[in-house]
Formats: sequence, structure tokens, C-alpha cells
Amino acid sequence: MKNAKSLLLVLGSARRIRDASMRTILLLFAALLGLSAQPGIAQVYDPYTGPDPIAPTLRLMAEPFAAAEALGPVSVSIRSLNAQTFPFVFLDVDAMDETGTCPLFSAGNFQVLEDGVPQTDYFAVTPPNENQGVRLVDIVFIMDNSGSMSDDQLAVRNNVYGFVDKLTQGGINFAFGLTRYGQGASSGAPLIQDNGNLTSDAAYFKDTVWTRNTIDGGMEPGYWSIVESAAKFNYRPGSRRVFIIITDESPNQGGTTLDQAAAALQSGDVTLFAVTTTTLFSSFQSLVADPTKQLLGLTASFDQIFTAVTDLLADTFRVTYRAQNETIDGLERTVEVLVTCGAESGSDTTTYVPGSEPRIARTQETVALSETTQPQQTALTITVQVTDQAEPFVQPGGVRLYYRPTTTDINAPYRPPLTMNPVGADTYSAEIPAVDVADPGINYYISPPSKARPIT
Repeated sequence: MKNAKSLLLVLGSARRIRDASMRTILLLFAALLGLSAQPGIAQVYDPYTGPDPIAPTLRLMAEPFAAAEALGPVSVSIRSLNAQTFPFVFLDVDAMDETGTCPLFSAGNFQVLEDGVPQTDYFAVTPPNENQGVRLVDIVFIMDNSGSMSDDQLAVRNNVYGFVDKLTQGGINFAFGLTRYGQGASSGAPLIQDNGNLTSDAAYFKDTVWTRNTIDGGMEPGYWSIVESAAKFNYRPGSRRVFIIITDESPNQGGTTLDQAAAALQSGDVTLFAVTTTTLFSSFQSLVADPTKQLLGLTASFDQIFTAVTDLLADTFRVTYRAQNETIDGLERTVEVLVTCGAESGSDTTTYVPGSEPRIARTQETVALSETTQPQQTALTITVQVTDQAEPFVQPGGVRLYYRPTTTDINAPYRPPLTMNPVGADTYSAEIPAVDVADPGINYYISPPSKARPIT
């Protein structure tokens, strides 16, 4: 029909995200209206660059790194490693010169070794001041819902909303979660909202999640809520994790102890901020690195938290290399990142197994969707082949399709996942509903289950 709008899906890049507990491939499609068909563009990519790969129901756990952050003049910590596109390996690395001698590291300050062998092929380092928008921060608010908070909840809400708005305006790639505790229900036990699924939709968080807070309880187990929040949210791989606990009562009211809360924060690499009364600062002082920046009055502005969060993101470097040993042998490899500053140096290590992640490839029919125009309001069938080289193998029902309308908003949420049904040997398929196929297009990605357990 003349002048009818049609949809063109142009393959932009494939992005794979991986951590110790899940395997994900992100297929990003830019949809353009009114253009002629264009061929797809395949490329090796950095899985941490570009639109946010958050999926609302993925359970992502921290990578069990083999060594703790190095202490000394040069501080180094590997935040995440992605080897799903092996032999290409990608790392997020925090590096800081405590002496100020090297205010900003460059590629010349970094060296990567695999099992003691220097890695130089395709070696590159992206500093924090480039592509700042892709730096991830996951923020969980731990909110006291007891009756004593009734006089302060409005002021707290306004401060939280202002904080969320400021993060949005600052282009920070965030995801939010909420733990309620101290409410009448469940005798004040911590309640993890949305089954631990974080949201990157600021409006949804403010208008739906935050409004669940109540002021009807009497028991406030704050330490327990910290421990539960560390264990039960679905954090994104490579993200900075921040907790903001808001309370006017002692956190030591059962469930866990102060030492257990400290251990949970340390093992999860979580930065805690406590918004509370000055008389309770001592209850949280041992849980924070800098009490002057991380302990706030109950109705204080969150501006210093915003400043601290942006500072947390300022030391993360992206390191890329191609493994010189390209053999997929199923053997664990040790990766060391060494950072030098003059005569001083620091390092951190982690491990990975090449070939331990599944390979996902689109069928020719699915590829063709990116090479021909598609009419709006027409369902799109997405079919992929998922092959594994190591047990446990992908099981039927374990492969999920996540999608959302194309947008320039890096924090736009994805639709609830679709189960991809087996349609042949190692082949899975799902259909994006016609109602969601509209101008300007669709972004989607596919996630198989973790080797350790299915995604929930």
C-alpha cells in the first residue's frame, strides 16, 4: 500500500554478557523507518559498551574472583571478566593510584597475563573518562517501614526521588531495587521487592516500587536486611553495588549480627550508605569506609551520595585482549592484571574456563529480518541455535528471549521474557508479539541458563 510504514531491522552488533552464574548473548538491533534494505554488520565487540543489557528477571551473582583487591600505593580490583567471545576476553578493572603520582592510567600502565604469559594481541585499555554512560551501578534502597518513620517518610521520599532524577540527568547507567523491612507484615522481616529483579525504569521505581513502603510495623532488623539484600537481588555483571539503608531505629534487632552484615557487604563488594539519626551513626560506622561521606542525617539531601556514586564509577577501566592460547581445552586459566605507576605496582587475579559458555547463532531466517523491511504490527519469529561444549547442557525451556522497543534511553526496561521453545536439534524459537512491533524498532537479546542452575 502506498506510503505504508514498514520496519527495517538492521543488525548492529552482537553483545554477550557473562559472569560465574549465567550466560547471556545480547543481540542489538537498530530499527530504521523508510530505508532500503541494508546488509548486516558483524563485528567483535566489547560486551560492556552500548545499550544497557539489563534483563528484569536474570539472576546475576558476583564473580568469585581468585584474589582480593591489592593493597598499597596502586590499588587494583577486577570487577568482571567476559570470555564468551573467546579467544577475545574483556575485563572491567578498578585501578587507582593512592599516592596521586599517576592521576590517570593509560594502556602503558597495564599488563595482562594468562597463566603467567603476557597477552599482547588486540590489547587495549579504555579509560574511565570515555563511554562513561556504560558504567553500571546497581542501587538497593533498604527502607525502614516501621511506624516511627511516619514523620520522616515524606522528606525521605523527596530526597530519594531527587537522587533518582539526578542520576537520570547525569546519564548514569543505573538499576534500582527496594528492600522493605520493619513493616507489620512478616513481623518486620526483610521483604525483597520484585523477586530481587532490579529496574532501570526510574518512573516505575518511583511510581510503583517505592510506593509500596508502609509505616505500620515495630521490629526493624536492619543488619538482617543488609544480608538478605546482598544475597537475593539479581545484580548485573560488572556493576558497582550500592546499598542505602534508611532507618531511625537500631539495626541490631535479630536475624543476623553486625559481623554477618559486614561479611555480606565485603563478599558482595557493596558500598553502604546509612541515612539515619546521628545517635545511630555508631551502629553503622564499622560498615563504611568513610563515615564523613557515608553516614547522613535522616532527612539530609542525597547530594553527597550522588557525588560518592559518581566517584565510584571514575576508576573503572575496560581491558580487552585476544588470548594467545586459542585452544578450547576445558582447563581453568588464571588471569592477572598488573598496573604499574613508576616503581609501584598492584595486581588482581581471576579465573575462567575457555569454551565453558554456550555459543548462540541466529538462523538464516532470523538474520534475514535485519536485511529486509518488515511491516509494523507483524509478529517477528526469532530462532537461534544454542550449542554447548561442556556439561550441564542447555535444557528445553531454559532459553529466554528479552526484548524492548528501540529507544535512545539506555535505561529503558525490557518486556517480560519469552520462553524459547525447542523446534529442532539445539534450535529454539519465540515470537515477538505483533503489538510490540512498531516504529522505530525492536531491541532483543537471548539468555540461556547458568551452568550452575537455571535462571529464575
